Amino acid sequence: MNPRYLAYCLEHRQSPDDMLATDRQRYPGGCMCGFLLWMSARLQEWRRMRERERFEVMVAADHRDFLAYLAIRLLCGAAAPTP
Repeated sequence: MNPRYLAYCLEHRQSPDDMLATDRQRYPGGCMCGFLLWMSARLQEWRRMRERERFEVMVAADHRDFLAYLAIRLLCGAAAPTP
């Protein structure tokens, strides 16, 4: 399971299967659209915090740091479920 997709599911308090079913209804013809929008928003937050440019290449350490950021958001309750 992709850890970023799992963070998306956890933020929305749904299992991966339920989240996929929800997004299929919400985004007909593009069931991963919700995840992609969510990921884009989280990356923008992370980049602002780290003072990174939008198209700056992420190296392995950046990817690890981004995953840690997602985990901290969930653990601290900063992630509010999106309807």
